[in-house]
Amino acid sequence: MKKTTRLSLLIVISAGLIWCSWGLVWSGREQSASTFGTSGWEDNKFIAHALGGVESASHTNSYEAFITNYNRGYRLFEVDLVETTDGELVARHDWSHKLQPDLTADGGRNVTKLQFANSLIMGRFHPLALPDILQLMQEYQDFDLIMDTKADSKEQIQQQFTHLVNEARRTDPALLNRIIPEIFSPEMYDTVMRIYPFRTKCIHFTKLAHPLIVL
Repeated sequence: MKKTTRLSLLIVISAGLIWCSWGLVWSGREQSASTFGTSGWEDNKFIAHALGGVESASHTNSYEAFITNYNRGYRLFEVDLVETTDGELVARHDWSHKLQPDLTADGGRNVTKLQFANSLIMGRFHPLALPDILQLMQEYQDFDLIMDTKADSKEQIQQQFTHLVNEARRTDPALLNRIIPEIFSPEMYDTVMRIYPFRTKCIHFTKLAHPLIVL
């Protein structure tokens, strides 16, 4: 096992990859990131996971979470995306009861984009769909975004990333240079890169102890 780990490290080093060793912003703690650098994702020491914490709440993937942590100085964000029944991508990690209790019937399997958009998160935070996220990227042009899709089959990966790329192109093709897809298997890597050759990828292959950012 140790030999395999050392071999993986050698492969990583020889390929010129960079360990994704930033901290994750989970909670709503008042922590400033203004000194971490904003000229590119590699200058940021922290990732605002699920767009960061807000008012002691985590995993909201909400508009307020983004604005709160952007104002704290964060410039590298991660957002979770799930698919609604009408084929749209919205910012949710899963359909647990805590965030939007009115949408958890049948495990969220019958939620449309309109229903999602009309349901406040925890009764006070505004939800985001993919077009909203792309609009934020247009308005705030100095942050990069890691996108964690929840697709678990090749067909879902193809469908969701094709939709994601098409939406970004319709909004502004340059936004694709700031999107970092999370990749969870070699098969997913091949599928995603055939859809669009993203400049930067976040690799989470199971044999690696930590995720990687691939240039």
